[in-house]
Amino acid sequence: MTAADRWVVGAALALVASLYVWSWGGSLGSDAGGSDAAAGVVAEVVVAGHPGETIDLGRDGEVEVQGRMGPSRLLVQDGRVRFTASPCRNKQCIRSGWLAHEGDFAACLPNGVAVEVLGPERGLDAINY
Repeated sequence: MTAADRWVVGAALALVASLYVWSWGGSLGSDAGGSDAAAGVVAEVVVAGHPGETIDLGRDGEVEVQGRMGPSRLLVQDGRVRFTASPCRNKQCIRSGWLAHEGDFAACLPNGVAVEVLGPERGLDAINY
């Protein structure tokens, strides 16, 4: 490999790395992922199909929501929300992880509790041709 070849390969690698950082906002391996442009502002809790609390994602803390089977606990931290406890059997709601971006959604169906992150404007969730 000549010096010119090494220079071309190095420039291509630098270009790919800079495009990656630019397009993903520099979030290498974070749970939330993406840039802050799509970050949610509040989360809406729905209990048994009826709108419940609206949670400000800017204020860290725990929220307890009474569902059909018992209380579900939600943790708000660093602009994200997640289920931390629920009386359901399979705990799929807890395994769903952090919700941080507009449109992110998790539900404990047996307990009838759902949480969705809302933002300033509703974006597309799919594009069809």
